[in-house]
Amino acid sequence: MQRQWAQYQFSNEDIAEALKQTEGDLDAATKIVGCSRTTMLRRVGRVPELAELCTTVVGTRFKYSTEVMINALRQTNGNISQTANVVGCARLTVITYIDRIPEIREVYMEETERLKDLAVTRLYEAVDRGEPWAVRLAILYHDSLFRLYAGEEATKQASARNGGVDLEALSDEQLDQLYAISQRIEGYKEGVIEAQVD
Repeated sequence: MQRQWAQYQFSNEDIAEALKQTEGDLDAATKIVGCSRTTMLRRVGRVPELAELCTTVVGTRFKYSTEVMINALRQTNGNISQTANVVGCARLTVITYIDRIPEIREVYMEETERLKDLAVTRLYEAVDRGEPWAVRLAILYHDSLFRLYAGEEATKQASARNGGVDLEALSDEQLDQLYAISQRIEGYKEGVIEAQVD
């Protein structure tokens, strides 16, 4: 219980002042505040304002090179946990490097975008194969993109054009039926299926 209390015997303002005095040197600020390095790292890691003042991650310089982090991120497609395993550090360390070093942040963003593009490509391939789960997901995906980019008013207008149907409110069975109907309509358009006249 005594050790827990020691963590809170100094305020965030005390830490901020120590970091300013030491020009962001975490180790020197730790000595000024009078706490353990672990305690200081925890506090700095939890308070973004303090993290911005801190210019060091380990000691007075970064422990891992930018090249090592970038290669690990590319190798793991931007997966932070796997990157930490490859580098041999904590997950929080990878996040800190991403936050602090623009080149690493850029590679991380590229990798996550590439992974999203790959996922969408695989989704379309599954739609082309006629897999019902993929059709439902693609409908929801495009509906959400439309809402994101077009805005609420355009979404309402599109819903009115669809007969007022909210696709997100449909059950799996209803979406399957809708897909079957759309396939039948496509067949009529291509002349593959002849219209049945009663």
